[in-house]
Amino acid sequence: MSNVQLALQFLLQLAVILIACKAIGALMPRIGQPKVIGEIIAGILLGPSLFGLLAPSAQAALFPPAPRYACLMKFVCRCMPTTNM
Repeated sequence: MSNVQLALQFLLQLAVILIACKAIGALMPRIGQPKVIGEIIAGILLGPSLFGLLAPSAQAALFPPAPRYACLMKFVCRCMPTTNM
């Protein structure tokens, strides 16, 4: 896989995670729960425990088990600004 393909797959993964967290997090206040509970549920739904069980090939294609993105994650983490709160 080329670097461009890796970057695009990483961005797709990031988009899927953010959209799922935002969507499920938005539903939680309706049932009296904080948004963070919805974000945790989204992580569980996208993980191997549910998404991997229902659609293992799709889950493996979107989130491959091999850590191909270690260098990309290091780059993203180093580029993010740090704040002192």
